[in-house]
Amino acid sequence: MTARWILQCAALLAPGEEREEWLAEWRAEAAYVESAGGRARMMRFCLGAFPDAVWLRRHRRPWAAKRITDSPVRCLAMLAALAGICMLIELRPSGALRGLSSAAYREPEKLAMVSRIPGKTPTFAQIPVEEYRTASRPSSLEAEAAFYAPKVTWADSKRFVLAVASPNLFRLLGVQAPRSGLVMRSSAVHRCFKDDRRIVGREIEVADSRVVVAGVIPDGDWRLPGFVDGWLLDDARLATLPAETKGFMVARLRQPLTNSRLNPGDFSFAPLPQDHPLFALLLVTGLCLALFPAAAPFGLGAYASNNRRWSVRARRWTFMIIKLALLIPIVVCVAFGVGALPVSPQAFVLGSILALRWAISDQRSRCPVCLHSLSHPVTMGEASHTFLDWYGTEFVCARGHGFLHVAAVRTSCCVEQRWLAFG
Repeated sequence: MTARWILQCAALLAPGEEREEWLAEWRAEAAYVESAGGRARMMRFCLGAFPDAVWLRRHRRPWAAKRITDSPVRCLAMLAALAGICMLIELRPSGALRGLSSAAYREPEKLAMVSRIPGKTPTFAQIPVEEYRTASRPSSLEAEAAFYAPKVTWADSKRFVLAVASPNLFRLLGVQAPRSGLVMRSSAVHRCFKDDRRIVGREIEVADSRVVVAGVIPDGDWRLPGFVDGWLLDDARLATLPAETKGFMVARLRQPLTNSRLNPGDFSFAPLPQDHPLFALLLVTGLCLALFPAAAPFGLGAYASNNRRWSVRARRWTFMIIKLALLIPIVVCVAFGVGALPVSPQAFVLGSILALRWAISDQRSRCPVCLHSLSHPVTMGEASHTFLDWYGTEFVCARGHGFLHVAAVRTSCCVEQRWLAFG
């Protein structure tokens, strides 16, 4: 009875689809051991069922989970569903790509960055707050101007970049936001206050002073120079800043700014940086392709015996191209949309490399004829016989098209995996 319970407990660790067959085999073996060596030997034998069940789960579970994308149709359908969800997310007003361009502002052609450097177009140049006080007078600057001065401080024991700004900053940009108080970006609320839904109207301590949170804006609504977690819209606080405090000044002109120019007050105007998301994505994708060979083998293997038919090659490459095309919106949504982190370009590069690595690894593990995932891995040879005999793993196409040799150690005679077709 004790041996039966031991095997029953060990069976809980085995994969569910193979549990009954595994348990029946162990019970038969236990009965044979008991008849040959006694009950004590049978008990010691039954304890070995636990590591055997763990080994079976560890080596069989990956292939069971792979059945979800075993069929090429199911694989493309799953990727298409994920890509469709990502495109629906991008249709929101705060979509990731929608925030990559300054065109999200009202009349962006009339917006300009202002500085005191004549003859240049310093888009990201900072100026002292005293220059803004002079330029904001109607006689000095023929436009409406706003100013913000970022400063690293602390909020709720978290690093927080606070910008003391003029109350007309968001109105000048055409962004719906309160005109006074502390306005925070959504990622800062998530990072510092764990997505507190009651943060609006709450009094918090920022920069050693108590302020009331007036509102929260999506990260995509801020496309000006300087990364900021929150904006304190307060004229009185702005007036108390020392004259040498540096920040950024943005102006809304009465006429569109076609070329940078100087006004009589020697202020230099520069248009806002116009990002081109498609060009940027193509550029970064090209960079990922250039960096990918350093992260994973780029080759798809040797399929010489199966490359005689052009229809087989066309089907393989069509499947690969469609798979990569469906991965692009998924990577873009994850890299730029989730949290809208300031390191989104780096996240996009990393996500693109991981997506390319998965796509090529998935392609290498499929039958080149039917494009179904290969199965039934069998280890052949021994490591000590690498230079005398073949050592690696063989995968078989369940539909009988052939089997794949994958060498465990790359040698001069076996560099790439090799496909052997039946017939």
